Amino acid sequence: MNGYRVAEQVRWAVEVAGVVVIHGATGETITVAYPRAAIWDFLTRGEDCERMAAKLCVIASLEPEAARKLVLETVAQWREAGFLCG
Repeated sequence: MNGYRVAEQVRWAVEVAGVVVIHGATGETITVAYPRAAIWDFLTRGEDCERMAAKLCVIASLEPEAARKLVLETVAQWREAGFLCG
């Protein structure tokens, strides 16, 4: 487990090009394109950051360090914006 989870007041919908995430308390909406949309999906499934990074190496053709950086930065941004808690 990664220690992060989707905040209780957040809802999302999968679309063709990614994920739309809506914060029910603030009304803020973000559109998450791939490969970050994959990170969102992984988070909703409770995967840890290292596993997410390993999968991104394959699905997005990223080097391990670039994938790890993308995961950590993305999770930090979403947590700061209130879309994630933990």
